[in-house]
Amino acid sequence: MSDDPVTLLMTATVAPAGGMRTMIANADARRDEYLRALTFYRGMIGHGIDRILFVDNSASDMTAFEQVAAGHPIDVMSYPGIEYPPAYGYGYGELALIQHAMDHVPYLGDGTVVKVTGRYLVSNLPKVVRARRGVDFAGDIWNRRRPWLDMRLFIWTKAGFDAILRDRYLSLRDDVNRLPPEMILSAQVLQSTDVPVRTYFFTDPKISGRRGMDGKDWGRGSLALKRIVRAATRPFILATGNYAGATRDKAVPHRR
Repeated sequence: MSDDPVTLLMTATVAPAGGMRTMIANADARRDEYLRALTFYRGMIGHGIDRILFVDNSASDMTAFEQVAAGHPIDVMSYPGIEYPPAYGYGYGELALIQHAMDHVPYLGDGTVVKVTGRYLVSNLPKVVRARRGVDFAGDIWNRRRPWLDMRLFIWTKAGFDAILRDRYLSLRDDVNRLPPEMILSAQVLQSTDVPVRTYFFTDPKISGRRGMDGKDWGRGSLALKRIVRAATRPFILATGNYAGATRDKAVPHRR
């Protein structure tokens, strides 16, 4: 294990509760997608990732996941106690699950945590993870006019989590907010002043997998085309500082 271990935190809801807004509600189909992703990321251990923590918030049977994890630095957990009304939405549930894991898994306080939505595959993850160097939080905030934090993938240290994300799930309830969680969290990152951050990755994450809102695959069709355009323009945007968090990135000096 390195001096700065990188833990991949895969978040999951294998069996979504009735009333949750998702087009992918079948528990068996979701389980298959999560298993495929866990197997995929298992192959990255030793190549930018030191260990994996797979966490589910639906009290599902983890036997199949434990079989994939056997013999590898992978922990699999399912929490039955994280219950909330479906009307609170995915942002609330995601951040509540992450905080529960941070508070109950000691090694998440060491090194760096890379969070990925558990059904998605990030084929260039080891390259993207390099963005963690020198900062306590790294993520992709799109759109200068309406900043939007990509919640599929972001990175933190314990200091970054405590400064930016701790207890933030309480402000993400869909039933009391007009703004989506991605916009609320982006504002939190941009307004923070305590830790060094990076708000635009050096490398565009190459993500595939079906998104819950409509079942479309991030790696196909118009969604893939948008990623290709974003990847092509990213070097120019970084060079010119023409992104929402450019000023914030410079506000607190990065560590060497």
